[in-house]
Amino acid sequence: MKTVIVIVAIFTFVFLTCTVLFGDSPSLRNTPIQRVKKSLLRQLQNTSKSFSALDQKLSGKLTWSLGWSVPVFYLAVISTCLYFFFTETYPKVLPSSIVESWAHTFYIYVSISILYTSTMLVIYSDPGIIKNSTDVARACARSPYNELIFFSGNECSTCKLLKPARSKHCSTCGHCVMVFDHHCIWLNNCVGYYNYRWFMLYLIANINFLFYGGILSFAGLKKAREEYSDIGWWKLIVKTTEEVKITGVFVILCFLFVIITSAFTLLHLRYIYLGVTTNEVDKWSELEYLVELGTLFRIDQPDGKFVERGMYFDKTNNKYIQAFISLNDEKVLFTEDDKNFPKLKKVESVERDLDNIYDRGFIENLADRLCVNR
Repeated sequence: MKTVIVIVAIFTFVFLTCTVLFGDSPSLRNTPIQRVKKSLLRQLQNTSKSFSALDQKLSGKLTWSLGWSVPVFYLAVISTCLYFFFTETYPKVLPSSIVESWAHTFYIYVSISILYTSTMLVIYSDPGIIKNSTDVARACARSPYNELIFFSGNECSTCKLLKPARSKHCSTCGHCVMVFDHHCIWLNNCVGYYNYRWFMLYLIANINFLFYGGILSFAGLKKAREEYSDIGWWKLIVKTTEEVKITGVFVILCFLFVIITSAFTLLHLRYIYLGVTTNEVDKWSELEYLVELGTLFRIDQPDGKFVERGMYFDKTNNKYIQAFISLNDEKVLFTEDDKNFPKLKKVESVERDLDNIYDRGFIENLADRLCVNR
């Protein structure tokens, strides 16, 4: 019964994780999965209001504690699994051909070492924190403004520093980060320009750890089935010896999470191919939405600004009129009634009419994100 509860808990956790990670994917829009994600986020927002009030009373100690609880939990789970692997699966279930093989033994310990090392590297490394004007200048030199999703002249309201292109202020960590990708709760750290390579190593290390661990555990399960040939796989996992039950849980755990981790890694490789960060995906999606509505235009001049067409309430004439709004600060630049109404060119396609200056081809994008050109 305990084994069944563990397996159901694993499946539930996997489903919720997949929903949060991929619920807003274009292929899942207007589906029950996206609705589940929105419901989860609404519940989280309601909880966060009470959390914020309590955290203020505790001077931020609650945020600090919860921030570290996730990576500590992750490392505790990995360490616990390794403990049961080496005390139950490895000596009692695995075939002797694996246990006595120096190659397998070597690769097992190498895989474990890389996993722990990459985790520590990405947790404690500097993601590219922007502390002063020198850091601002360095970030601006690497990433110019495209005046489309990143605009020059804007200041971070918290750090009181100029906001370089591709940077973002992380409200969790409390600082701006160069080429910000996302804040990872599993690591309690931002993923940015300087530690993105360690983040990718961390993902690959997890894939290797889960895939190889799953293969070893399945080999042990196959060996156990030779002794219990009269029962099926499910009964083998839930109704035999404790070490076989543990090995069966490892197979399920590794199989499910290697799929999630691989999908997440492939998603990041796709972002690298497109020349965007995770943070920039939403910005480009907003532009794509405006193009679909037919409300995105460019002033037909060299280096002309992009503007959004929308309705503006004219208090003087007490009526709504068509206006063209700046993408930068959402201020009305001009209306259709203006005498000096500039000539506009409608953006028909994101791919044809909008240029992503940060996309320099997959190889150069990859080299830049991994700091090869640092």
